[in-house]
Amino acid sequence: MFETHWCDQCNVPVLSGICGNCGKKLNSRMPDNLRPVFHEELELLQKTTGEDLKEFSDFSLWANRRTYYWMGKPLFVVNGGNLLTNPTISWKRKNRESVDQPFSIEVFRKANSGPVRSLTEEAKQFIEETYRKYREDVDLTTVAFSGGKDSTVILDLASKALKKDSYKVIFIDTKFELPDTYEYVNEMAKQYEILKSEPKREPIDLWREMLPPSRTIRWCCYALKTGPYEMLVKKVSGKNNTRMLTFEGIRSEESFKRAKYPRIDFESKIHSQISVRPIFEWSSIEVWTYILQNRLSYNKAYEYGFERVGCLYCPFGSKRDDHMVSVLYNDSLAPFLSVLRDFTAKAFINDIDDYLKNMQWKKRRGGKRSEEEQNLRSSATEEEIFYLASKFISYSDFEMFLKPIGNLTVILSSESERIYQIDGAKFGTAIVVVQKEEEGTAVRLQKSNVNISKINKLLFYQLNKILECVCCGYCESICPVNAISVSGKTYRIDSSKCLSCGKCIDFVSYGCLSKLSKAIGGKSCEYKPASDFRFKK
Repeated sequence: MFETHWCDQCNVPVLSGICGNCGKKLNSRMPDNLRPVFHEELELLQKTTGEDLKEFSDFSLWANRRTYYWMGKPLFVVNGGNLLTNPTISWKRKNRESVDQPFSIEVFRKANSGPVRSLTEEAKQFIEETYRKYREDVDLTTVAFSGGKDSTVILDLASKALKKDSYKVIFIDTKFELPDTYEYVNEMAKQYEILKSEPKREPIDLWREMLPPSRTIRWCCYALKTGPYEMLVKKVSGKNNTRMLTFEGIRSEESFKRAKYPRIDFESKIHSQISVRPIFEWSSIEVWTYILQNRLSYNKAYEYGFERVGCLYCPFGSKRDDHMVSVLYNDSLAPFLSVLRDFTAKAFINDIDDYLKNMQWKKRRGGKRSEEEQNLRSSATEEEIFYLASKFISYSDFEMFLKPIGNLTVILSSESERIYQIDGAKFGTAIVVVQKEEEGTAVRLQKSNVNISKINKLLFYQLNKILECVCCGYCESICPVNAISVSGKTYRIDSSKCLSCGKCIDFVSYGCLSKLSKAIGGKSCEYKPASDFRFKK
């Protein structure tokens, strides 16, 4: 919102063309996404690059991505570095004049007091007005707290703008956050009542059973974040279709995709949620200036040089992120690297180290190597579609998983064969034959008197779920009537509650996140659930 300048007289960055401390008119422009550099980051760089950085202290340097500024001018650039290799430093200037004015945090606060006051008042007013406008239309108002700097600012602004009992603070615990994030969240829990969501399964177990996530196959977001979050919201509100007003710290500067978001979003991927972004147009240095101006605590991970904090090992993380995680949190990272190495070895990748350091695993689009390894194979004749499952499927499991498709009626039953009639509004009446075979379970779908394309897709999806489900818990979160329950490795559908709405069937390609992750040439699992409630803009 403001343009960043450098005051060489006060030796501080300033969010204005005039320094609020000395009154000098400023012409020296600086990048708006500056961040402070702490001695912890300098010590880490010194350790990994071998360069002598002992003369620098907290706030003596400011960084824009990988360029480091000293006294308002570029000093050095950090190059390279990844999971397995260290970065290097290239100096922009070696000869450095003495500092006439050492950095002073008090001078910095005074120099930026005016812009921060303006940013604060605008954001507070926006929060207050948005809350007043929509509070009668929603069941629950929340503040999304991730443990990052942006959500720290949002939480502080919300606490100033709203009454304490008018909102809930929610932390989505993926069980896969940075260790420093957990320390910070526990610290903040002494000031705020923080509600926490947790996934059904441990992340390391899901990595082993579903294969590692990727930028295309983002099962992690659904199983570790979205699903648990929606389950927590249901519990807090006591409603299945909770209408929410959520204040969050998303900023346009963070990515090209986020830059296109609106400040108030009525099309959030979270079910029935208005997403409100009070600091959407704030730059990185504006966020940090607010934190320092208000003497707020923050996640220690930033002191090591992290620009964003999130999951320990993310498909969207950069090579720089991978490097810092490997150096700082190697013990936490090791089990996931072990899974990756095992995965790449089974895929017959020759240079596993190169595969990892160049982040090739983050780009994968499929899992298993051949059709023969798939648990479900199919063929078709003019009369029927034939499926052969590699595992034995009990009649009880078959009936449970097919209940969301439609009403089931047993026409004929024997020890080796059972014939079903399935009635569904989308396809009519279908006849399905389930037979026990030496190779597994045969399922035959008759083509006559039925919309074959629709019933076939539904059947294919549910068969995948029977064979591939690892109880990640996401299906439970999207069921509108709580008919699905997941506990440990047990998946249950209560037929007395199930409405056969189909939301648990076709929410993702292949009908199952686990199957999607392992399928050859998997498709993107982007999903926006249809809401039963429409907000008025």
